[in-house]
Amino acid sequence: HYRSVRGQLHIPAGELLPIDASTSSQPCDTFGVHSNLKVVQSLYNDGDLLFIANMGVLQQYLNEDNFREKMDQTQLFAHNIQTEEVANVDIMKDQGGRGIGGR
Repeated sequence: HYRSVRGQLHIPAGELLPIDASTSSQPCDTFGVHSNLKVVQSLYNDGDLLFIANMGVLQQYLNEDNFREKMDQTQLFAHNIQTEEVANVDIMKDQGGRGIGGR
């Protein structure tokens, strides 16, 4: 799936540095990082780095046909707004002051 989506921009699996995520609760047991990111692989393997999946401002599944009707609380294509909302983590301000980055 990755290759078909990324097309010519894909990185062949054999060129990626493997990340063993088999002890995590994420769906994939392994994934890879770019071969120039050896320090990232090393930090992860040493337990000094983590990956956060699905980080962003979308609160539900969207596609090009329904995003206008479903995204009424954020400006999906405004870079300045998206930057601020990602930094805030809780874009809808439902959990202010709680959880990761909630201060």
